Amino acid sequence: MKFLNLLLYFYVNTSIHVALSVVALAQITSLATEVETPFQLKLFIFCSTLVAYNFIRYYELFKNQSMVYTPFIHGMLGISFCLLGVGLFCFVFFPFSVQILSLAVGALVLLYTLPFGKANGNFRNYGGLKIYLVALSWVLITVGLPSLYLDFFSTFSLWMALIQFVFILVAIQPFDIRDLKLDLVSLNTWPQRFGIRKTKWLGTVLLFLLIIGMLCFSPFLSSFTQPSLLAFLLLFVFLLKSKPNQGRYFSSFWVEGIPLFWWVLYQGIFL
Repeated sequence: MKFLNLLLYFYVNTSIHVALSVVALAQITSLATEVETPFQLKLFIFCSTLVAYNFIRYYELFKNQSMVYTPFIHGMLGISFCLLGVGLFCFVFFPFSVQILSLAVGALVLLYTLPFGKANGNFRNYGGLKIYLVALSWVLITVGLPSLYLDFFSTFSLWMALIQFVFILVAIQPFDIRDLKLDLVSLNTWPQRFGIRKTKWLGTVLLFLLIIGMLCFSPFLSSFTQPSLLAFLLLFVFLLKSKPNQGRYFSSFWVEGIPLFWWVLYQGIFL
């Protein structure tokens, strides 16, 4: 049991879980548009997401000169550097447009994490901007990259981008509720601005509007609508159950894993 707990801790905290979730959203885009995303693009999305999240998570830690290099830190660094190399190898063979968009997302990650300007701040601490940057970065990766790579931009691609953007905005809220007592006031998160109850109401309204829009846009019995509604319902349940004192993996494993659940459902129904 102790080994399984350590394995789960490593899996979640080295960003493997979140990287798989981003790949799952890209796969949902692929299934919805009926255009298969090539393996090298999925591999790049996985590698770049893992490296980016580890950079964001541990940048402040590595600035601390007295940091102790534990086995976990060594393992995290080893995986990150190996996958950085794999990601760069994939990047070299991409079309120019895909490379430009990838670099743009990379620039967002740097601006989100690194201090700049006289105030020595970053985009993350720029009042209320954090969740929109995260959602935008995810959508650029999960919808923008496949669309550019395979050249299938359409109205449905924009609809997919909107669906995933709203989904991610709502999925961030259990994390922000969890971190309510820890986050800097400058972050200006929804729970900080509106309180926990109103944040849940706002998330519920967004999910409701998304469901209404989906039912208007695609038939209820379509292979895309049914698994999506189940995923939104699951997210709604987790949003309602969110609280500051939540379980260790409530957000970082269960909420973050909803895209995987969504993709598995979609894969099963689609086939």
